[in-house]
Amino acid sequence: MFRKMSQTERASAIVFLALWVSYTLIRMGKNAYSAAMAAMLQEGLLTKANSGLVNAGFYLLYGVAQIAGIKLIEKVSPFRLITLTLIANAGFSAAMGFAQGFVPLLILWSLNGLAQFAMWPALLRVTTEYLHPEHQKRAMTAIAFCYCGGMVANYLLAAVVLKFARWPVLFFVNGIIGVVVLVFWLAAAKLKPVLETIPRAELQTENSPQEKHRLMPLLVTSGALLIFLPGLLRSALDLGIKTWMPTMLIEIYGVSLSTSNLLATLLVFINLAGVPLIAWLYPKRVGNTILLLTFSFVIGIPATALMLLNQSISVGVMIALLIIVTTMTYAGNQLIQIYVPPEFSKFHRTGSVASILNAGASFGVLAGNYIFGLFAEHLGWNGTIFSWVVMFAVSALLCAIATPIWKKFIAR
Repeated sequence: MFRKMSQTERASAIVFLALWVSYTLIRMGKNAYSAAMAAMLQEGLLTKANSGLVNAGFYLLYGVAQIAGIKLIEKVSPFRLITLTLIANAGFSAAMGFAQGFVPLLILWSLNGLAQFAMWPALLRVTTEYLHPEHQKRAMTAIAFCYCGGMVANYLLAAVVLKFARWPVLFFVNGIIGVVVLVFWLAAAKLKPVLETIPRAELQTENSPQEKHRLMPLLVTSGALLIFLPGLLRSALDLGIKTWMPTMLIEIYGVSLSTSNLLATLLVFINLAGVPLIAWLYPKRVGNTILLLTFSFVIGIPATALMLLNQSISVGVMIALLIIVTTMTYAGNQLIQIYVPPEFSKFHRTGSVASILNAGASFGVLAGNYIFGLFAEHLGWNGTIFSWVVMFAVSALLCAIATPIWKKFIAR
């Protein structure tokens, strides 16, 4: 028999559902330009070089704002920040449909990235500071599905819309969906006073010296600063490999364009298996997040190194290796972005830590899309794959150093 939920539990469940829908929408919005880019290129609206710069502008301003806006994220209500992000997302999505040139597309899409900077840290703040304690762990796991879920939803929507209409319609539809989600979120946000009545443990002790709660000392003493670079490299590997996988399979194995894109989509679905796996391991079976992160990078080293034998292994084996590698990098995202920041809630630093780690991930997206393309062009695919091996090794080493430091931190 299901237990009847209390008023606070119902409010918590509704707010979480609104969070999940809102963040899935944001993930859809981040990929909307990528889905429309091919159509823009076909119409001659953009060159290949310009099309990459538009996406780079989004992630550059998004990442910089994550760091520059830390104080804003800490001081402003996370409910208000999410509301503003959803308004901006709907507005800029609709405006993109009217843009008819490189400069307006670059300006609008970059401003959209700037406007979205607070969404992720604000979401984590609502989860850790307002949701019912019994819902928080399940919420963390469910939120991890938004990454792939939003990407898949975006490309499915694009496949339908672009079959019957030009690319501006895709942005208009995203804007309309954004307005609907905004209304849902505003209705859920009215439950904030109910959530504030939930009893909570004291967030920090009265006897703790104030200087221990400053951000940089916390990052150093916890070991979180050591995983900034692994977080950046993880993002570069995850998004970069998925972006360049179709091209690599075409050039090495001669597979068709449609088959390579189908395999890339399949890869995204299989990566979702990493979410329940990590939720099963952490925290009941492995209580150290950074230790699990270290394992994920270590597993990626031999799997990536075997890709160097691409002239000797079949396309099936290559795809299996790509599945292992990207599932590990996707699991790493869950560990770094979702499970690490809430450990700082007792210091009122969840949003700050989430912002810094998310900024690293944003810069990683830039590196994966742009630098891997340069490597593939000038070093060939084996040179590019070797760079992946090095990135996994460096990340594993830094995480291994951070593991005992993190263990001491969470034991305090």
